[in-house]
Amino acid sequence: GVESPGGISKDVTYWDSIQQVRAVVDRSSLCKQLIKYECHGSLMWENGTAFAWWMTWDGRQADYWGGASPGSGKCGCGESGACRGRCYCDTNHHSWSEDAGYLMYKDNLPVTQLRFGDTGHNSEEGYYALGKLICYP
Repeated sequence: GVESPGGISKDVTYWDSIQQVRAVVDRSSLCKQLIKYECHGSLMWENGTAFAWWMTWDGRQADYWGGASPGSGKCGCGESGACRGRCYCDTNHHSWSEDAGYLMYKDNLPVTQLRFGDTGHNSEEGYYALGKLICYP
């Protein structure tokens, strides 16, 4: 693993060029993409520093996770009040937690890269999943 914020990166590729994918998103009434992080002693945010994030279609670092609103700096549970703090994966306890939800803000979709950190010690692990980009007419 890697301890530094965002030190692990995974590029995401699509069926066509990003311009063609964006054309589909622009013409659609609704698009969504599921994003999930399973953590064991691995943080997403700590003291205002992001350790995990995703990149928008045009290369911007997103400041929210699935189920939350752009600009919130939270996961879905943080926005709804279901977890203490921003995300379930912010407690840094050594049992498995998960933050998951749909990204639905069309101006940011699709996800083009995932970034993670805080997995540098033996007791720290994280697994991610990114769902298909789903768009409706």
